[in-house]
Order: sequence, then structure tokens, then C-alpha cells
Amino acid sequence: MDTQRKSLLDGCDDYQFQLCADKTPQETLRVLPASKLMLKGILVKIQKQHTDPITQEIDQEVVETCESLESTLHDMLEKIETAKAAV
Repeated sequence: MDTQRKSLLDGCDDYQFQLCADKTPQETLRVLPASKLMLKGILVKIQKQHTDPITQEIDQEVVETCESLESTLHDMLEKIETAKAAV
């Protein structure tokens, strides 16, 4: 994975941590869904631009990036569900 992609993924992790640090569940529910939507949009755009139209396979060069973004999305969903349960 090139440094630009790694930087993007590290930035996403840092951003997610900062969003949730010292926040009440209500604040988390205000902020994380919008961030989740933004991250999902980035993931879909990467997948769309790097998918072979004939084979429908994603380029190997972005598979790791997509998997990492999907993992971050999954973590966000868990935090959202935890915040919903706490409200």
C-alpha cells in the first residue's frame, strides 16, 4: 500500500477516535452517522473507479485499502449501535 493510502486510512482512524473521545452518546449520534456516510461514499467511489467492468473484480492495488475502510465503517457502526443503546 502506498503512503498516500496509508495516510488516508490513518487519518480516518485518528478522525474517528477524535470524534468519539470524551463525547456523550447523544453527541456521538450527532457526529458519527455523517462521518460514516462520508466514509461510505469514499469507499464506493474507490470501488467504482477500480472495478473492472467486465470481470467486476476490484484492482488488487486497492483491495487492502477497501478492506481497511470497510473495517473502519464496521467499527463506526458498532460505536453508533453502542451509543444508541446508551441513550
